[in-house]
Amino acid sequence: MFPNQPIMQHVANKVRDELGLMIAWINPGRLAPAIMKKISPNYEAARGHGADPGLSQAMYLEPDMVDTSRIVPNQCLNEYRGLKLDGTTPMLNGYPLDMALRLQDASPVSGGYGDPTYATKEQGEKMFNQMVEHLTAVVEKFAAMDTKV
Repeated sequence: MFPNQPIMQHVANKVRDELGLMIAWINPGRLAPAIMKKISPNYEAARGHGADPGLSQAMYLEPDMVDTSRIVPNQCLNEYRGLKLDGTTPMLNGYPLDMALRLQDASPVSGGYGDPTYATKEQGEKMFNQMVEHLTAVVEKFAAMDTKV
């Protein structure tokens, strides 16, 4: 779900092992959904690829780059080639099955996951400001902390 997390964890452990320092990082892809849960009128429906939190933040940060003229409510399929889908995850006998499934396979109308019609510039602004506040708190905490291990 967060493809950069393993490499960041590896680097953080390497810094700890080789330099004796504890470091922290912020993964925006992980932080934004956590904040979005508090802001969105319908987090479960809105969250996903091609929708929020990214779309609301794009509407706030780069409104001229967002074309909303073709946004449609997401319509995910319930199954793909005889396999039940849990979101975009194929299931077999009640267990997740890893496949080379693309979003277009599970959601041929919008090609995304999550309902982009929930996205707003105002939500993007709230999410962004809360992310900045959190990042500021992290910097302040680590500035005051002894990070040597």
